[in-house]
Amino acid sequence: MINFTAKELLLSTKDKLRELENKLKLLSDMTCIEHDKNIESVRYVLLPEDSFSSNKPELCLVVKWNDKSLKGMINNILVRMNLHIWGEESGLVLRNNNG
Repeated sequence: MINFTAKELLLSTKDKLRELENKLKLLSDMTCIEHDKNIESVRYVLLPEDSFSSNKPELCLVVKWNDKSLKGMINNILVRMNLHIWGEESGLVLRNNNG
C-alpha cells in the first residue's frame, strides 16, 4: 500500500482541476458565437456529482447576453431590481450519439 501525504493529494487535485479548466476553456473558445450578436460570451462548467440527484458530473453551459441587445437589457434590469439573481443563463449540455 502506498502512503500519500496531504500535500501530495492537494497538489495532484489542484493539477487535475487546472487541466479540466483548460479543457473547458478550449471548448468555450471552439464554440462559434461570432455570428450571433446577442451573445457576449459562453463558458462551460462542470456540475459536481450528486447535484440535482445525478450520479455523474454533468457539463453545463453558461451564456452571457450582450448588454446592447434586448435580452441583455432585460436581464440587467432584472438584476438591478433584485428580481433575477444571476445575469447569465445556464443550461445542461446533452450529447446525442444516435447518428
